[in-house]
Amino acid sequence: EYDLQSGTIRVNVGGKYQVNRQALISNLLRPILQSFLLPFHNLKTLHGALLTKNGETLFLSGPGGAGKTTTAVQFANSGYKVLSDDGPIFTLHNGNALALSSLDYLHFTENTLNLFPELSAYVVGQKDSRDKFAIALRKLSTGKAWMKPHKITRFIELRRQAEVKHPAIKSISKSRVLRDLLN
Repeated sequence: EYDLQSGTIRVNVGGKYQVNRQALISNLLRPILQSFLLPFHNLKTLHGALLTKNGETLFLSGPGGAGKTTTAVQFANSGYKVLSDDGPIFTLHNGNALALSSLDYLHFTENTLNLFPELSAYVVGQKDSRDKFAIALRKLSTGKAWMKPHKITRFIELRRQAEVKHPAIKSISKSRVLRDLLN
């Protein structure tokens, strides 16, 4: 139930949501935020990873399994700060896409863990409902970069093709991303 006067939402949960906190976030809270609350404040989430270094901010987009998180970890190993792993929050300001961090955890597959075994020391709990591990984002990104909005300077789309074993990276147009933000 949503109380318009106080701006609060009250939800009674049970079953798998009491046992699996990730299921509660992924299947209940995130859809409420994305579809109901964020649009009232001119905010939107997009599926992808957000990284920054020396004033350059990258948004890695692509479908599930394209290698966004794996690529983000590689960028982190090259000095980038990982701001968000799954759904950064966006707004438009003066024709520019600004993004904010949205997560406290980086979620990755067993394949990514095999590529970066040093991450295993930071795994929190068991695999989630999506069969992914989690580590606290602060293990990859120190500092306060996540606390402020960042102007996106590069939009990169990753796609995995059946015959390719590693992610392919290509730039996408700013106008396409802005169109996605508006729709």
